[in-house]
Order: sequence, then C-alpha cells, then structure tokens
Amino acid sequence: MESIYSSINTNWDALALILDTVQENIVNQTEQLVPAIYEYNFTVGWESKKHLPFLESRIKQAWNSIAMVLQKGIDEQEFTPLLPVEDIAKTIVSFYDGIYLNCFQLGAEKLQLPKQFHVFRSFLYNCLFSKNT
Repeated sequence: MESIYSSINTNWDALALILDTVQENIVNQTEQLVPAIYEYNFTVGWESKKHLPFLESRIKQAWNSIAMVLQKGIDEQEFTPLLPVEDIAKTIVSFYDGIYLNCFQLGAEKLQLPKQFHVFRSFLYNCLFSKNT
C-alpha cells in the first residue's frame, strides 16, 4: 500500500490505481496455469476443500488492503460512504474475482472490459462520495 501512496495524492486516486492495475492484470494475463487453477478449484477442489485456507487468506488480505484505503479516505474526510467499509471492500474484491473469471470464459473484448470497469467505478464513486452520511 505504501507504494500506491507514493505516486498519488488522494484516496480516490489510490482506488483508481488499484482498479487500473486489476484491469491491466486481466488484459495482460498470459500465465496458462491460472485458468487451470480456477478449473481445479471448481471441479476437484470444491469437494476436497484443500485450497480454501489459501483462498481465504488471499481474499482476507485483499479485503484488508482495500478497507485500509477506504478507512483512510474516511479519516481524511474525503469519503462519506453509504455503506460499511468492510462491505465495500468485499464487493471490490468480488468484482475483481468475478470479472477475472468471466474474462477467462468470454474474453475481454466480448465482456467489454473497459466499460465494465467504467460502470463499476461510477458505482463506487457514488457509494463513496455520498452526500447522505
């Protein structure tokens, strides 16, 4: 998180950078092992549940990192969110994981990835910059 704040000025810019990085990672994903891991988790893995500790750890780390940015924005009176920070952080991570998986299946072009991220950013902006606190 420190590296994010070294190149930006606001917490909204930090979230935008995170979303830009996620989008870039999806578009530039060339590692063939990643789809295989998803396939394993959805077939054999869901029965054995051996991957769950790793998955839970990864997701909690992502939630906590996003929640830190959100809380910093609240503490600095930049954000006035409509919903609890934890719920917003979880939604951001769920969006990332869902869009990543959909891109494997449909491809970024069919999914219209830039439009998806634009819409999600709009939702996020409206949620974080609420006038009804």
